[in-house]
Amino acid sequence: MALLACSLDSNSSSADPISVVACLTAGTREVAHADEDPWSRIKALWNLKPEDFLPEDYLNQLRTQLGDVQLTSFSRIPGKLYFKVTAAGRHVLNIQLEETPGQNQTLTLEHLRLENPLADRVGLHPGQHQKGLPAGVFDYAKQRLFEISLSSGFTSILTTAPENYTVDYLYRKAVGMKPANENSVAFHNYLDRVFKLARGLPDDERVGTLDDFTRAIINPPNSVTTAWQNYQTHQVALPDTMKVISLDGQPAILIDKGMPQGHRTFFIRAAPDNDQILNWNANPHNPERHLIRELN
Repeated sequence: MALLACSLDSNSSSADPISVVACLTAGTREVAHADEDPWSRIKALWNLKPEDFLPEDYLNQLRTQLGDVQLTSFSRIPGKLYFKVTAAGRHVLNIQLEETPGQNQTLTLEHLRLENPLADRVGLHPGQHQKGLPAGVFDYAKQRLFEISLSSGFTSILTTAPENYTVDYLYRKAVGMKPANENSVAFHNYLDRVFKLARGLPDDERVGTLDDFTRAIINPPNSVTTAWQNYQTHQVALPDTMKVISLDGQPAILIDKGMPQGHRTFFIRAAPDNDQILNWNANPHNPERHLIRELN
């Protein structure tokens, strides 16, 4: 990928102390030399344009229906680089790229956020009547990210802390990432299995959609976690409103009929000492969350 030296507008609000600034020439795929530091090359790509991430026909729709489309990039923290694409101030794409300590050929990707600002407008084809980017646009942006990373000398992309299960699922199913270690393999197998089990529950207990499951495993109420902890550690009987559903002989789901329908199903995670009610936010940087995508 050829890089052409260029300078930022001195009046730009996105100006940053980084002295190395370069332009990406679209369509070329010259891979960086092995002796070059990949991060030094990718941080120099922060003068990209929206066209470097999004296809022309989609950009034309955004400009026609909404107005100006801008890509802002900045690096306020050493080792971190942010890209943000907006259309008339409305969010389209956000990416945070980071150096990976001890793995100079692995690029860390965090806070991936993709939204379709045209989703609430009429007259679009059915594939655009959704919050996420249309599939073709998403695939284009994903491929461009892969090309930029590979051309900068990276051989893999890592994510360490997906914000929630929906984002985790997106990374795996749409970006093609896989668990990065044995603990991650076990954790994701567990998540997928209990989600499948929950989709088959009776109507008043069912967790039937990806969004439902994502909500169910974030910050369970104290009344539920306390009751389960007392049951586990002090052999205090569960309230009459609660029941446990097992999977392969192990507690997997806790139902609390005392909670409103749609918010009464919780998930039990096996632990060395005592099984715990699953809370996605409890340990966001646990290596079991790590996902990786090999680029070559």
